[in-house]
Amino acid sequence: MIVACGTIHTPLLLRRQGLGGESGELGRNLAIHPATAVRAQFDEEIELWRGVPQSYYVDEFADEGLIFEGAAGPPDYMSMTLPGLGARHRELMEGIGRISQFGVMVSDTSRGRVDEAFGRAHVRYDLNAHDTATFKRGLELPSTMFVGNGSGPVAEGSKW
Repeated sequence: MIVACGTIHTPLLLRRQGLGGESGELGRNLAIHPATAVRAQFDEEIELWRGVPQSYYVDEFADEGLIFEGAAGPPDYMSMTLPGLGARHRELMEGIGRISQFGVMVSDTSRGRVDEAFGRAHVRYDLNAHDTATFKRGLELPSTMFVGNGSGPVAEGSKW
């Protein structure tokens, strides 16, 4: 039998069908590999959407649980991922041609669970101290690269 309802809904379907509950592990050990992005706005035009969309994958820090991806995206995609509302969002979008970004992905050791409450999925997932520290480092590395201040790992021989 193959069940393919995704990470969140598969345990709920199995539980509703009376399957997989014997071990007590159904819906446990959820790993989500949390991700975010670091962005910087430069003085010069970058226009990530010009030419063939490309991305750059950095696995230099994979042994620390970090993967980076420099991703290009058209303005409409970027508009959905930028923070703010109203005037603040408009201000960011007016400068979209000068924004660059790196995705930060953490290979998590934290584990969560999926349960059902009132007929809907209820997900509980909290970052542990190790993953929080990994996320912090994951935000610092591309930030240092973007700032280019000559300090930190980028200046110490990183492949970036």
